[in-house]
Amino acid sequence: MNIIFVCRKFGNVAGGMERMCVAIMNSMVKKGHNIALITWDFDGAEAHYQVSPNINWLKLNCGDPDDKATWKIRWKRLVRAREFIRSFNTDVIIGFQSGGFIFGYVTSLFLRIPCVAAERVSPDTWRHVRTSLIDRFIDTYALILATKITVQFPNYINYYPFFLKKKLITIPNPIFDQPKVQRGEHEKILLNVGRLCTQKNQKFLIKSFGKIHKKHSDWKLVIVGDGDDEMELKELTEKMQLSKNVIFTGAIKNVSEWYSRADVFLFPSIFEGFPNALSEALAHGLPAVGFQETFGVNELIINNINGLLTENDEKSFSNAINYLIENNTIRKSMSEESIMSVSKYHPKYIFEQWNDFFLSLVSRNNQS
Repeated sequence: MNIIFVCRKFGNVAGGMERMCVAIMNSMVKKGHNIALITWDFDGAEAHYQVSPNINWLKLNCGDPDDKATWKIRWKRLVRAREFIRSFNTDVIIGFQSGGFIFGYVTSLFLRIPCVAAERVSPDTWRHVRTSLIDRFIDTYALILATKITVQFPNYINYYPFFLKKKLITIPNPIFDQPKVQRGEHEKILLNVGRLCTQKNQKFLIKSFGKIHKKHSDWKLVIVGDGDDEMELKELTEKMQLSKNVIFTGAIKNVSEWYSRADVFLFPSIFEGFPNALSEALAHGLPAVGFQETFGVNELIINNINGLLTENDEKSFSNAINYLIENNTIRKSMSEESIMSVSKYHPKYIFEQWNDFFLSLVSRNNQS
C-alpha cells in the first residue's frame, strides 16, 4: 500500500502527536508499505523523533509553518502537495488533527482516495481551549468529509454528533516502554512528566504538594519536562519555600529512569487526548492520581484499583497524595494493577490494528 501522512510541522517538535505519527509510519514501513509524509516544514527541518529513512518526507517549504499562511502560500502548498499525491499512486491519506485532514482532503479532491481524520484530542477539548465558534464549526463539520475518523478511546465516540457515528473507529496509542523488571527501592518520589504549561497544570500540582510537604518533608516532587511556564513555576516553588523538595529536571531523553525510581505518578492535566505520560507511568507500575472529569485520564486510571481519581481542587488532590504516601501496602497493590491495566496497549497489538484498518480502507475503495 501507498499511504501518505499529513501533519502541520515536524521540525524539532517533541510532541505526543508527532511521536505517535512517527511510530505508526515506522511500523507500517516494517510491514512492507510505502509511506510518505507531507508537512509544512522548511527544507532543512529535522524531526525530533527517529523517522525511518524509507519514508518519503515532502517538506512543502512554502511559508513559515508557525505563521498564518496567506492565500498565495496556501495555493502553492496545495499545488505542490497534489502533484506529489498523484505521483505517489496514493492508496490512503491520513491527516493528523483537523488542519492536516482538511489539507489532505482538499489536495486530493476528485482523486477518489480514502481520506482519514486522525483525531488526537478528547471531545471536551473545546471547553478548555480558546477558539472562535467558526473554527469549532469548521473542525466539527469538516469531519463529514472523512472516509473514517479515528479516536483514541471507545467512550469518545459518545461525544461526537450522531451524523458522524458510523465513521468513527477506536485505535488507542501504543505504550512503548513496558518494562518487565521489578520496581526498585522505595525512594519517596512523587513524579510528574509533561510540558510545563497551563494544560498540564503544574501550578496546581505544586500548590497541592505544598499542603502536605511539611507532614512528609522527606518526600520530593520531581517534575520532568520544559515549557513556557518554567520560570513561573520555579518562582512559585521559591515563594512557597519548596525549593528543597521540588526538582525540575528539564526535558530529558531517558524518562524511564524516573518512572522506575518514583513511587507515585501525579497527573492533574486539564484535558488530554491519549495521556502518553500517564500510560507509561502505569506500565512502570506507578499508582497514579488524576482528575475524575478529565477525559482520557479517567479512562486509564481506575479509581481505587490502579490509582485515585479526585475532584479538581487542591484539597482533594493533596488528600489523595497523602493517602498513597501513608499506605505502602495499597501502593504496592495498585502498582501490580497498574501494569496489568495497560497491557492491552502493547505496540504489537496497536500497530496490527492500524495495519488492518488501512487494508480495510483500500479493500472498501476497490469494491466501490
